[in-house]
Amino acid sequence: MQESLMSEVEKLGSWGPWGPSTRYDTGKSNSVSLNNNNKCIEVHVEDGNLYYRVGNADFAENTISWGPRTVYDTGGPNSVSLDNNGQCVEVHVGTGALYYRVGNVDFAENTISWGTSTRYDTGESCSVSLDNNGQCIEVHVENGNLYYRVGIVDFAQKTISWGSGTAYDTGGPNSVSLDNNGQCIEVHVGTGILYYRVGKVDFAQKTISWGTSTRYDTGVVSSVSLDDNGQCIETHVETAKPFDNIYYRVGKADFAENTISWEPSTLYDTGGPSSISMNNNLRCAEVHVGTGILYYRLK
Repeated sequence: MQESLMSEVEKLGSWGPWGPSTRYDTGKSNSVSLNNNNKCIEVHVEDGNLYYRVGNADFAENTISWGPRTVYDTGGPNSVSLDNNGQCVEVHVGTGALYYRVGNVDFAENTISWGTSTRYDTGESCSVSLDNNGQCIEVHVENGNLYYRVGIVDFAQKTISWGSGTAYDTGGPNSVSLDNNGQCIEVHVGTGILYYRVGKVDFAQKTISWGTSTRYDTGVVSSVSLDDNGQCIETHVETAKPFDNIYYRVGKADFAENTISWEPSTLYDTGGPSSISMNNNLRCAEVHVGTGILYYRLK
């Protein structure tokens, strides 16, 4: 590995251990988003209901102080993304249709004021990522095809103006992460193989110019997060067994070459599926499922 790359990724891969795996709720799937102020929000599914929690991460103690879990919709699975301004977007599945919500977070009260649930597409699973400029991207799966949409968020009206749904690959499920420079990375599953793509977003045209789909590991479900310096972290589950090994990888994206240089895959827990979020301070929050129980970890 090049020395310049090592100096970046070793802060994640070799710097300090994970905090303990800590139970925080019950459910069957979950998603987390952490901002640069160490504030976080989480969404999860249980018995057909969608819940959220607002939290404050304490990395010295490896703990998250969570507000109460609050039901906000029905459906699932769901995905959430938080910016540094206390604003968020959420996407979820509801009987073959995809819906979004825009929210404003009150960290003092541990609440989110949501806009209405608005249908924007059809599909079976979805992932969303929001930058600090009121722009977002979304990926989803439908009938074995992978699609993306680029959106402009109106936080005053709590609406998103989406570009058209555009096919970019096959497989699924998929996960996406957007930085504040109009660059993104995506991971997805293709018959037990994990692939990534690096992209450049044109928000004026609401399009993404993708690099090639590149194999990087094996697994059945994956999650990815990118910071503003091209550093990224990925988590994935090895097989489709109900309770299996969860791995992470750290990497460095080259947006000129549309490639990611990855460190080796490292086992860190059991369970699955998992969701990872990293901020620009190289701090990570992770959530995963373990036999109907939801857990978080910090790094």
